[in-house]
Amino acid sequence: MSRKDFLTAKHLTLEELALKYKELETIEAVAKFYGASERTVRKYLTLGGVRTKRGPKPSLQLGARSECGCLAKWLRDHPTQSLPHSVCKISQLTGCSQDEVKSYLYRKRSRMQELLHRVPDLRSAKNLLLSTVQGYRVPTRAFSAYKLYLNKWTFSVKIKAWLKPRNNQVLIEMPLLDLCNRLSIEPCPGVVPACTEPRSQ
Repeated sequence: MSRKDFLTAKHLTLEELALKYKELETIEAVAKFYGASERTVRKYLTLGGVRTKRGPKPSLQLGARSECGCLAKWLRDHPTQSLPHSVCKISQLTGCSQDEVKSYLYRKRSRMQELLHRVPDLRSAKNLLLSTVQGYRVPTRAFSAYKLYLNKWTFSVKIKAWLKPRNNQVLIEMPLLDLCNRLSIEPCPGVVPACTEPRSQ
């Protein structure tokens, strides 16, 4: 498959493929996610200038390879399926006990909150453009004020921002790990999470 055919078929850019590799950690996981061979994924990561690494690294993604337990395994086996917003329904869907689901989600939310707390002031980030839910891109330097919210079920981050000079409001939603990758923030395992305060001017 040619480079153009692969990217077109998967509606991808090389940058998006590289971000997915950062998120999923391994070529095997990326290949499974896109339904491609590991050889193909490795080839296009190389074309994109990505240096692949051996072995797992610390990660906070759902179902990370370093995680054990019923729900973590189910998430790895079903990478494209979304979880329902209910412990009871997750238990029914996955076959994991409600206690296992609660324990997994509690640990994941705690570490995600810690990661969110480490996000620097977005207004000082250089050349950071984020896409709004309306479909246009805005530079974070144009924020006069903003607030961050973590979706406790999807682990996406919502950013409610007000733009200079007229204080127009926009809404941005993206996976928290994608935002952290854009800001080069690495997870720190074992850190007790702190409360995340909304940031404003």
